[in-house]
Amino acid sequence: MDFSLETRTLAFTAALVSFVVMIIMIMIRLSRRPYPGFTEWTLATAAISLSAVLVGLRGIIPIFYSIIVVNLCAVGGHLLLLHGLRRFYNQQTSRFNLLAAGALLSGLIYATYINDDIHWRILMYSAVISVIYCKASVEMFRKAFRRAVVDRANGRF
Repeated sequence: MDFSLETRTLAFTAALVSFVVMIIMIMIRLSRRPYPGFTEWTLATAAISLSAVLVGLRGIIPIFYSIIVVNLCAVGGHLLLLHGLRRFYNQQTSRFNLLAAGALLSGLIYATYINDDIHWRILMYSAVISVIYCKASVEMFRKAFRRAVVDRANGRF
């Protein structure tokens, strides 16, 4: 018996789960005033859900949508998560988001239309996502470190 799942099935299942999470987040957003960054996290969920739907449609829709738009939606969603995190911590957003998206777009166009190479596309996407989450980790570590220093200065351990 073969119990493997098709990529299309997995993509649509991931999209469905993300869509349900997004609906719940929208209901929370409309029912009360959430904390800063919540709207960005809701939009990130929508972008990641859209990218999962487009992955499921690969082979049916044009390459531009199934490669370029999918990767930009996914990276855009992760950038929105970072932007929401910075808003949650009341910090200024940087131009890094636009630079990362622009660099990825130009790299994806090159690695799709000029030199069709899936390995470069995977490498570029992975590098951008890694940098985004390294930046997010640094932001959270800084906040936790500052809180620990303040707590220690106030005699709380």
